[in-house]
Formats: sequence, structure tokens, C-alpha cells
Amino acid sequence: MPADLQTALIIMAVGMATVFVVLGMVVLTGRVLIRVLNRYAPAPPSPAPRQSPSAHSPSPSPGLSPQVVAALVATVEQVTGGRGRIEKIESEP
Repeated sequence: MPADLQTALIIMAVGMATVFVVLGMVVLTGRVLIRVLNRYAPAPPSPAPRQSPSAHSPSPSPGLSPQVVAALVATVEQVTGGRGRIEKIESEP
């Protein structure tokens, strides 16, 4: 193998190894930082509700029982962590 090609392959291998090591250090440092912050930083205060508690349930729709509306509201609150609100329920024709 010519010396120039051998030198080029060695430089390429060293460069790829360097990139791999640096990116690995970035990932590990990020994970450590996230764990440290989650353990020692206080949790942010929960935001105050923007609407009154009675505004959590949407206006009753004709054809839907209160149990169905309550199930939909409970599902949306659970899936969105309390941040999602149902504003209007429409039935498809």
C-alpha cells in the first residue's frame, strides 16, 4: 500500500475516533447534568389555573350523556397532565 494512502487512512481513523470520543463525552455530560439538576434543583411551581374550576367541563352537547363528557374531560386531563382543556365537543354527522 502506498505511504500516502496509509497516512490518509490513519488520519481518517484518528479523526473518526476523536469525533466519536467527543460526541460520547457530550452525551454523557448531558446525562449527568440532567440527573444532577433533577435531583438538586427544585421543581418549578405549578402554574395557576387560567380558568375557574367550573370552566373545566365543556358546555353540554345534545346527544352526549354527562358520563361521556366526564370521561372525555378526565382523559384529556390525564393525557395532557392537566394542561389541556376541552372547549367544545361536536359530534360528526
